[in-house]
Order: sequence, then structure tokens, then C-alpha cells
Amino acid sequence: HIFWIPIFPYGKTGASQCEHCNVVYKKGQMPAEYLQEYERVKAEAKTPVWKYAGLIIIAALALYFYISDGQRDNRNSSYIESPLPGDIYRMKADNGHFTTMKVDSVGMDTLYIFVNRYQIKPRKELKDIMSDTSYWPFSLPFAKIEIDSMFLNEEIYDVDRD
Repeated sequence: HIFWIPIFPYGKTGASQCEHCNVVYKKGQMPAEYLQEYERVKAEAKTPVWKYAGLIIIAALALYFYISDGQRDNRNSSYIESPLPGDIYRMKADNGHFTTMKVDSVGMDTLYIFVNRYQIKPRKELKDIMSDTSYWPFSLPFAKIEIDSMFLNEEIYDVDRD
């Protein structure tokens, strides 16, 4: 159990209780004549569905993250295929740090991109270096095929579009 949510049902237990004196016999304490009936009832008893609640929750979360990741990949692919000014590419730098690039304008086969001045180590803090003042004041030309290659090589791992 995790927080009282059952994860795996792992067996059944039972007991026999005398209706007159309320004495309870566990399996190892039962008289021999009760054991056969105990085993029959135990074999017929079905495990309640709620005992699988933890597995159902885990499976639902895994499915949600799988679908959401696939949708993000499809969205990113379409953004890379059809870039727009203002798109922000989240990138892995060569030294293990992370940075961003922002699309300034789009030509036929060239993107003009503002490169971020900063890099940051914890990826989750990338938002701290994404202000407009974080980018160099001039844009650099990148061939679309170069951006496609960076995306396929997972150097660009996410695309933000407003």
C-alpha cells in the first residue's frame, strides 16, 4: 500500500468465528473439519476491483504521460517544420548546460535567430534566462536544414510558441 491505496492484491486471508462465544480461529488455529470449507470459500472468493486501484492509477498516469509526450513531439516537429518569428528553441549546449534561441525572422531556407547570451545548468531554471534582454541584440543566420539537424540530434529538445 502507498498512502492506503492498494497496489498489488497479494492473497486472501480468512478466519472462522463461533457465533455463540465469538472465538475467532485463524487458518493455523482452525480445527481440521473447518479447513476444507475454509479452502473452498477462499478459492471461490473473488478479489475486489478496488484492490487494483493502485495499478489502475499507475497505468492511467503512464498512458497520460506517453500520450502527452507523443503530442509534444508532434507539436515540436510541426513547429520546426514551419517556424514563425518569436519561436523559442530550448537547447542543450555542448558543455552540459542549457540555453535558448529565439527566431527573429524566417526566409525561404534561412532562419534569423537571436542567440541567448546565457547558459544555465539546471534545465528547470531555463525560464530565468528567457527575457528579451537575455538575447544578443543582433540575429544570426541559420539554414533551416541546420535547425532540422539540431532538432533530430536532440540539441533542440523543445519549441515554445505563443
